[in-house]
Amino acid sequence: MIHRLLGIVILGGSFAIAWFMMSINTFSEHPLALPASEVTYQIPTGSSLSAVAIDLEKRGYLESALYFQLMTRWEGQAGNLKAGEYTLNKGITPKELINL
Repeated sequence: MIHRLLGIVILGGSFAIAWFMMSINTFSEHPLALPASEVTYQIPTGSSLSAVAIDLEKRGYLESALYFQLMTRWEGQAGNLKAGEYTLNKGITPKELINL
C-alpha cells in the first residue's frame, strides 16, 4: 500500500514538474506584448531582477514576472542584468530579452 502511494506521489510530482517546464518554455518563446513596434525601456541603476520583471509585467509587456525571473535564473543570466536604456522591438521574446 505504501509503495503504491509513493509511486502515485512520484508520478504526480513528475507530471507537475514536466507541465511547469513546458509552461516556462512556452512563455520564453511567446513575444512580449509591446504597445508599439519599438519601445524604449530604462533599467535604473541598482534595479534587481525582481523589480525589472515586476515592472515589465505591470506595463503589460510580460505575462508573468515569476516565469521571467525563473527563466532568467535557469539560463544563468540573472547576474548579467545591467542598468541602461534598451530598445525593445515588436516580436522580441523573453528569451531574447534576457540576452540583450
